[in-house]
Amino acid sequence: MSASEVQYLIINALITLGLLGNRFYDEDSGNWYIKIPAQSYRYGFTKG
Repeated sequence: MSASEVQYLIINALITLGLLGNRFYDEDSGNWYIKIPAQSYRYGFTKG
């Protein structure tokens, strides 16, 4: 499953704002797993 345009927009916005630490795309599920440099909310994902 490929990433959607909305997922790419979210990832690119986080990169532009300097808020994206690490990222991993799971091709089987279509999910992006991301890490951001915030103490209160460090991990998240966008569902494919």
